[in-house]
Amino acid sequence: MDILNIIIGKSWGQRIVVLGAAILYSYLF
Repeated sequence: MDILNIIIGKSWGQRIVVLGAAILYSYLF
């Protein structure tokens, strides 16, 4: 999750995109 924290720290806009992708990956895998 450290990688996600780094990405989230970059921008709030990307944070939403990353979270959405993470949720989709969670359901797929």
